[in-house]
Amino acid sequence: MKAADLTAGSDWQMVGAATARLRPRFQAESVEQLSPGGDEPIDVAASCNSLGLFPGQRLVLVRNAEALDDDAVAAIVGYLASPTPDTCLGLFGGAGFG
Repeated sequence: MKAADLTAGSDWQMVGAATARLRPRFQAESVEQLSPGGDEPIDVAASCNSLGLFPGQRLVLVRNAEALDDDAVAAIVGYLASPTPDTCLGLFGGAGFG
């Protein structure tokens, strides 16, 4: 399992296919979905470092990753220097991301 998986582009069918390939590798209860741009800020690195309720591998799936601010990106880069072994970070973004 990779520590992170990045899919970027304007071809949403390709992005959807990448998501469809990644999700079945994880139990449904072990998938956390995040999306920046809402009322509440998200902390991707903290989500990756948190312990899941269920044992085994986890997937933290971030949609619209192009909307992450510079601080969030810096925190992700720092997290990836020493990622949680049983967690995969899936970043999905539109054109101009990556």
